[in-house]
Amino acid sequence: MAKWAGSVERGIRKAVINGRKVYRVQLGSRGKGNRRSKVCETLEQAVSVKAAWLAGGLPVAKAADVSADEPPATVEDGLRHYELFLRTERKKSRLNARRSGHQVIGAIGPEFAAKDLGAVTVEDVAAFVQRRQQAGIADGTIGRDFNALRAMLKRTRPDLALPNELKPPEDNMRIRFLSPEERAAVFPEIADRNNATLYRLVRLCFLSSMRQGEARTLRRDQVHLAARVVLLPSRSTKTRKPRAVRLNDDAVALLREQLASHTSDFVFPNPRTKQPYHYVHVSRVWRIARKAVGIGDFRFHDLRHHLPTLAANEGASPQVIQAIGGWETPAMAARYAHIFNPTLDKFVNLANE
Repeated sequence: MAKWAGSVERGIRKAVINGRKVYRVQLGSRGKGNRRSKVCETLEQAVSVKAAWLAGGLPVAKAADVSADEPPATVEDGLRHYELFLRTERKKSRLNARRSGHQVIGAIGPEFAAKDLGAVTVEDVAAFVQRRQQAGIADGTIGRDFNALRAMLKRTRPDLALPNELKPPEDNMRIRFLSPEERAAVFPEIADRNNATLYRLVRLCFLSSMRQGEARTLRRDQVHLAARVVLLPSRSTKTRKPRAVRLNDDAVALLREQLASHTSDFVFPNPRTKQPYHYVHVSRVWRIARKAVGIGDFRFHDLRHHLPTLAANEGASPQVIQAIGGWETPAMAARYAHIFNPTLDKFVNLANE
């Protein structure tokens, strides 16, 4: 990684003190009697201290007060700031913020991470994408890293426009659907290997197209069995908009049984901690079970494809499919609904009539 030294932004610089990597906040002008300095363990703390001092009237050091040989901000600095921005200003989940900043730092490599932000070119980003492709990294992963890098550069280098052609094309054909035989095998496998709470959590995601995070953190007061609906508040959804999830008979029965099995505010609490299960735990439950029954590349998130695909093949409109999964646009919903050949044949054969 880049050497831990130099300016992160005006008034905040990286330093190593007693072997610890820290951030030093320095504001005020030399010789004015208002010079202040503070060492912080994290960038978030440093930004908070700086904001408080500025609010109190302490000026940022002038350009003349900054050492001329002080290293400029690097790409790594920009990504760390971008991660902080997501976790604070945008209130994005910690997981998504780390994926958008912290993990990209490791992906770009030490040479690119140490590069002066002001010297980054389109060719640098193109070379990064090419290296990842040559390393066999999935296009979807490269695309997520590219999006984070582009978003960071848009904030720090508005003069640098990255063409869309640099981003690997999305795999819109990656549609997943569980056959009746696969369903009959995998869910009993999950039930045999895990407790009832974990089994019901996974099963509900399959029955309702709920996201894993929505189901894991589902609370008792959000479930309305008489109305056959789950009402998700804005804080629980990816779009940050409230959403109603319709429940079928199996989902209603499953939730009724689960709610009767405990008194926690959470619908699917970990019996040991009484808190929601970690996403890694739930994903592992699915991965072990589907491998045990011979289901190939099928991620937990692919469970969201199943119900929209059924609806599409029954002739559901894009708006209905959109409502099932809570997507923001019909175009986004269409990526999750795959039309089978028999369905196409039914309409293609109309030409014979």
